[in-house]
Amino acid sequence: MAKQDCPDDKFWGSLLSTPSSITAIPADAVRKIIKEQPANVARLSRACVGRMHQACSVQDVRGMPPVDRTAVLNCASMLTSLLPVLFEGEAEHGLVETVWWRGVMPGADAEQQQQQAMPLAEPLMSCILCLLLRPGIGCEMAGCDPSRKLADSALSRSCDRPRTQLLKLLLVTCSQTLYVTPDQYKRTDNRWLRYYSAQPPQLIVPIVRSWLATIFSYDPVGMGIPYSSSLSGSDTEEEVVDATLHALIACLDYTPPPGEGAPG
Repeated sequence: MAKQDCPDDKFWGSLLSTPSSITAIPADAVRKIIKEQPANVARLSRACVGRMHQACSVQDVRGMPPVDRTAVLNCASMLTSLLPVLFEGEAEHGLVETVWWRGVMPGADAEQQQQQAMPLAEPLMSCILCLLLRPGIGCEMAGCDPSRKLADSALSRSCDRPRTQLLKLLLVTCSQTLYVTPDQYKRTDNRWLRYYSAQPPQLIVPIVRSWLATIFSYDPVGMGIPYSSSLSGSDTEEEVVDATLHALIACLDYTPPPGEGAPG
């Protein structure tokens, strides 16, 4: 995984540690910020990916200070809200291509572009997959190995909310094709899905196994009333199962462009 900068100044630390800093901002306001201050959007994106990358360097996220764990989930939440708006206006501002795939900061000259190039797309996806395997955020048990332990830990409810947030972010990264025309859809590949599909078996197998364990262990009948949690809105298990199903379907449905063969 490429090294990512994570600004340590008080501003970024405060922003990333504050719940709903971005999610509370209306979409129209986010569009205005993207149009008027694209460099700040790029810096925020780098800061979020950098903070998530820091968490990936920790073998057990449960050992991190609570404020740092909160910041990681806030970063995932911010990007879950920001990326769809970026995808929507990509034809106008091009920030997904320049910032996320080429790593170029808006307004930088040629020399700065070469020195500061730091693509964010693949590091973000790598962080998502990494954190889905990390005890304390993506799974419950320490020492999750690529076999049975991770599948068993998927049955625990203690990590439902952070796991759901990571899965939602994974789904959002795969959604760029929803914002292109039918003609563009036929001519272009979904690079996000291609990256996920091209990962080695030692990484993908434990993740898919945990997803299947999450899905097939879910009992919608519960206390005797099917899907009764929809009445109370408090069932984190149903939320994570729903996100897991969508993620699994999105990945299984991906087909590489003709002539390129199966990824990985």
